[in-house]
Amino acid sequence: MTDHQAGGTTTVVTAEEIESVLITSAGAAPDVFDGSRHVPLEELGLDSLAVLELEAVIADRYGLKVPDGAVALSVDEIVAELQAAGAVG
Repeated sequence: MTDHQAGGTTTVVTAEEIESVLITSAGAAPDVFDGSRHVPLEELGLDSLAVLELEAVIADRYGLKVPDGAVALSVDEIVAELQAAGAVG
């Protein structure tokens, strides 16, 4: 879970949110993530265009940057990277 504070409110970016963006905005099949949060996106059949869409949505909604090379990362790893980059403690 990633906490990001902007304008006095806290927004949480979760694995579910990453999956939702990839399904609704990047066209991933809804069942591709079933039990696969630890599998790199490229092994799930997602490509760099899907990651570009994810990057745009996450930047727009949360002001966070998805890590470079995210196509080689799993959903869990992306969430961890976002947490490291944007967590406010």
